[in-house]
Parts: sequence; structure tokens; C-alpha cells
Amino acid sequence: MSELQAEFTFQNFQILRSKIFYQDGGNYQNGKFDILPAGKYHSHSKLYDLTLHLMVTDDMDQVFIDVIGKATFRFDQEFEEIPGYFTLNAPAIAYPYLRSYISSLTALSGSDTIYLPIMNLVSLREDLEKSFERVDD
Repeated sequence: MSELQAEFTFQNFQILRSKIFYQDGGNYQNGKFDILPAGKYHSHSKLYDLTLHLMVTDDMDQVFIDVIGKATFRFDQEFEEIPGYFTLNAPAIAYPYLRSYISSLTALSGSDTIYLPIMNLVSLREDLEKSFERVDD
């Protein structure tokens, strides 16, 4: 049995929240980061909002960067459950925008520029599927 796949198009990316906290004596170059994905599908408009909440911690496990970005995608057709191929591809499309924003923000802050690594975001798939929300607006 073949699977019907809805086509999607990237619409835009925007920063919803951005906080950066530098403290004297902090080591920010070897920080760890975590990404929390969430998704909301608007069935009437066929728009899907992918939210990526990124937090970067310093060597003392203190959050010093806290950014939320939202990527919007348009689908050609409606669906009841989020397509599997989309959960793999959408974060990979949105993450470079977030990564670039962090680099630009920290470069302009007067401190060391933070470069987030290029990543394989397959690990976000399960969290994204669990957070899927359908809104019939």
C-alpha cells in the first residue's frame, strides 16, 4: 500500500523570544544546548507552526541563551496526523535560521560569538510527534 504524502512549503521564520544573559567569569564557548520542538497545525488554513525553543547553558549549567523561533509551513492538503517525512524535514529546515540568529546575536553583543554545531535533528522527531496539536480554526 502506498502512502499519500502531502506536499509542504516553507513560508517564513521569526523569532518569538530572545534572551541572552552574560555574567562575569562565565565560560560560554563550551556550553551545552537543548532544543524543545512543538507543533501546531491549523487545519482551515493548512498552516503548520513549528516552534523550536533553544536553551544554551554555560560550563556552570546556567542558561545564558534562551531563544524561541517559529517556522511556518503551508501544506497542499489537510491531514489528521503529522506526516512522518515532515517531522524529519521541518526541524532541519528551521534550525539553520535559529543557528544563524544565535551567531549574529552573540557576535553583536560584544562578547565571544557562539557557534552552534551543524546537527542531525532526527532525535527531535519523537518529541515533535508527541507535541503535535491540531487546531480546527
